[in-house]
Amino acid sequence: MIESWITPKAQKGVTSGIAGRGLVAKEPIERGEVVAVKGGHIVTTVMLQALPERLQNSEVQITDDLHLVAPADDEYKPVMLFINHSCEPNVGFGGNIVLVAMRDIEAGEDRRTRLAASRPARAVPRVLLVVSRKADSWTSITGALRKASPRL
Repeated sequence: MIESWITPKAQKGVTSGIAGRGLVAKEPIERGEVVAVKGGHIVTTVMLQALPERLQNSEVQITDDLHLVAPADDEYKPVMLFINHSCEPNVGFGGNIVLVAMRDIEAGEDRRTRLAASRPARAVPRVLLVVSRKADSWTSITGALRKASPRL
């Protein structure tokens, strides 16, 4: 079965202090640590649009016409990240599918990210932080994040 990877320092799908279910730290997570890696099946936009809305909600867009998604109900929960949205995010995408801590995160704190762009496949916001198309290492991604937001 395909699933997303979550750090052992966090638990996903638990009741969130923000909304619904969330990804919550069980112990502190340091800035720059990998928090999660999105899993799923790669599908085209047309294939995505043919899925039931619940399964479409498991999607992360990886190119203009490709998406990672759970195409079946039994893969929905394993693929979901349960990341809530916030104007004060503590995780961000380091590329298309890897979430990294943007600051130190305390135990018990919900993981959250910022809505960054609109989804072409549906008129619904998507979670995607484009750091740099030229970033070729974690160092350059982290540096680009720091330059983009000195508060990180």
